[in-house]
Amino acid sequence: MKELHDYMNYSEYVKYLRDHLNDLTHQVLEIQFRFTPVYEQKLRDISNMPESSSAKTRYRELLTKNLQPAFFKELERARNSIMEISGLLRNSDENTSDLSRLRERIDSVTGNIRKLSQACSAVENLEIVDEKAQEKKRQNADLAAGRLPDFASVFFRNCSSRDMLDKRYKALSKAFHPDTGIGDAAVFVILSQVYEKKKNEVD
Repeated sequence: MKELHDYMNYSEYVKYLRDHLNDLTHQVLEIQFRFTPVYEQKLRDISNMPESSSAKTRYRELLTKNLQPAFFKELERARNSIMEISGLLRNSDENTSDLSRLRERIDSVTGNIRKLSQACSAVENLEIVDEKAQEKKRQNADLAAGRLPDFASVFFRNCSSRDMLDKRYKALSKAFHPDTGIGDAAVFVILSQVYEKKKNEVD
């Protein structure tokens, strides 16, 4: 910011401070307008997550109990400071020490706005990730590439003959087949692939 000695007289400097304060007010409004749609979209993203997702509650609490309160705390602080400084400028007399203190206060508002912007960015940068959905996507990619997950090795452990292999496959199929209503289609596909592979090993 400029100093009083940069201006011809006191009145010009007061006008400069008022203009600068107006600029800061516009910055606060712009950040607030930036925050609202982003916050609402993040809430929608969280609401669209499956109820079974363990991350859903964690994300909602992070957003509503941490990030949003932090933003509005800085927003209130910046607004209150701007209103106070605006009143002081209206009632200022030709006292250079008062102006110097006002300039310092305006500098502090700039710091508030920086924190406000950071709080807004924290919400913008919050990546809503459904870990279960991502894991399923990775499993599908592995299946497409012919890679099997580590847990697949336990399906036919200690099955040293074709007869043992067939009996184990029949029992596991009853548990995991999707038509049973309690099965898991992805696990059943993996089970079938491991079974075919094991058949070739014991034949």
